[in-house]
Amino acid sequence: MTKRQLKRRVKTLSRRTKKQWRHLSPPQRTAVVAGAVVQLTLFAAAQIDITRRETDEIRGSKLLWRLICLINFIGPILYFAFGRVSHEPPVTQAEPTSIVA
Repeated sequence: MTKRQLKRRVKTLSRRTKKQWRHLSPPQRTAVVAGAVVQLTLFAAAQIDITRRETDEIRGSKLLWRLICLINFIGPILYFAFGRVSHEPPVTQAEPTSIVA
């Protein structure tokens, strides 16, 4: 067998091992579509949040977080977990009220 024939055979065999959409079962197709919807929803929510927030409300640069959000699933989750600065109001003690009888 020549090199050329061997390359052709390897290429044919590798093509056969790749799963195509039509070879997936209905539950597998549903899982792929659901995963894609979750991924796109997380990505869109993160991008919208980055756009609406001021620069001082985000740790690091907006561009960096936009690029990190391109990483599947992990990027948007990292942004929501670590990228936003929380501005919680300071806890103040209530002044004691005097009851006048």
